Amino acid sequence: MIRHILISGNLSKVRSDLVKLPDEVQRRQKQKEFAGLSMDSNSGEFVGYFRSHCKTEPLDGGDISCPERPFTEAEFSDPPQDTERAVFRALRNLPQRLACSPAFWASYHLGIIESGIIKPSYLAKGQIGKSGQGRIEKALGSCGKKPLDDCVRTILRRMGGLPEARGSVSVFQDCRTARAWWRGFFVDEVCREMGTDEDKVWKALRTNQVWEQLTGYVVQKLTVLGDTKIRIPLIAYVADMDPVPNDRETVQNILNRIGRRTAYQMMGVLSPRENLEIIRDICS
Repeated sequence: MIRHILISGNLSKVRSDLVKLPDEVQRRQKQKEFAGLSMDSNSGEFVGYFRSHCKTEPLDGGDISCPERPFTEAEFSDPPQDTERAVFRALRNLPQRLACSPAFWASYHLGIIESGIIKPSYLAKGQIGKSGQGRIEKALGSCGKKPLDDCVRTILRRMGGLPEARGSVSVFQDCRTARAWWRGFFVDEVCREMGTDEDKVWKALRTNQVWEQLTGYVVQKLTVLGDTKIRIPLIAYVADMDPVPNDRETVQNILNRIGRRTAYQMMGVLSPRENLEIIRDICS
């Protein structure tokens, strides 16, 4: 059960000290301490590290429940569609302002570590290769700087994003649980508005380049795509493509064409269905 959230300012300082502290010797010492606490045998100390370094405030709107069953490391680090769907359904009523917050997701992960749903080492697992525990052990035993630095950054990214390094898009792309929630949120709004097949929308949003480019453009490059009257038909259009594109150039071409159209046509005043016809016309 999540009852309190870490205050963002304090959490940001913790992350900055671990990845950006100017004194290299001090930074490496902090990284070694942090990585050591991320070992499975130190779950309580890992949670305590954040509790002692960050202030907390009560969550508005009451407590948030944790998942009902433990996750495997593979399921947590690379969740299948059913798991992503379950994450969203369990947190369906989560306000968008919290879903955008690295502090909320960091708090959420501390809660599910305390509840035994995941182990802290799961946060360290990379895309391929060793388990999180194995990666931590290797990083701590390495004489080089990069393995430890990379390991610590991965843990922070998986906890709730690392905006100090990657900006606001990090929570959408790097935090697997937040990514699952936002995919579910987008699927829900597209299906309700457009009647598109749910599995088709999930498939589209789980396509790497679609998700990477869409969230990157919405947050950093073409914020007009944040307008639901444009974003919803865009996702519906991509979901209907056969096959769904998974190369950067094709996806960026679609987004850029919409961006050019919005420069002289006020698509935000049109309905999603009207905008779907426009998108079909300019992208066909």
